[in-house]
This record gives sequence, structure tokens and C-alpha cells, in this order.
Amino acid sequence: MSKIERDNTMLDLAIKVILEFGDERYDIERVNLNISCQVVSNGENKGRVYYEVLYECGTTKYSWEWNYLVKIYFWKDTGSIDYVVFGDGSNLLKKDMEAIRNEQKQKKWT
Repeated sequence: MSKIERDNTMLDLAIKVILEFGDERYDIERVNLNISCQVVSNGENKGRVYYEVLYECGTTKYSWEWNYLVKIYFWKDTGSIDYVVFGDGSNLLKKDMEAIRNEQKQKKWT
């Protein structure tokens, strides 16, 4: 996969996650975006490579806990989202996102 295809795939997934788990404060249409590649420096994933997709703060309309709007972490080897950090200080691990989705599916069927 080319760099452009990879970046576009990550951005498509990032937008879906932000729309699914964020709220109206997370308007990412007019903000700067940065993608960086990093290596885990310690812990069980030491040496594993990931991409960080960073949406910078684009407005002063809301006050944020962090100096960015959203950070989304993708594993390079699998392409899956591992972690999402919202600028308000909330965060979601992959397992949390899956649990929320499963709960929502169950509610739709009952």
C-alpha cells in the first residue's frame, strides 16, 4: 500500500471513530492534521511501530484539557486503531470501543 493510500485509509477510519465516539465539539473539518510514525519505547509492545494521527485544536469556542482536539493511534503492523484520546481528557482503548459497539448492537435488537 502506498503512503497516500495508507494515510487516506487511516484518515477515513479516524473520521468514523470521531463521529461515532465524539460529540459536536469535535469538528475536524477546519483543523490542522499531522501524521507521525513512532516506536513504542517500553512495555509489552516495546519496539512496535505505530502511527499517531493528531488533529490540532481549531477553535477557541471550547476549552480543552489537552492542547489538541483528538489523537488516534494506529498499529503499523495491523492497521487497527489501538487508542483514541480526545482533547477533553477522555480516552478509549480498542477494547472499550468494541464493548460500546456491542452494547449498542444489543440495544438495537431488544
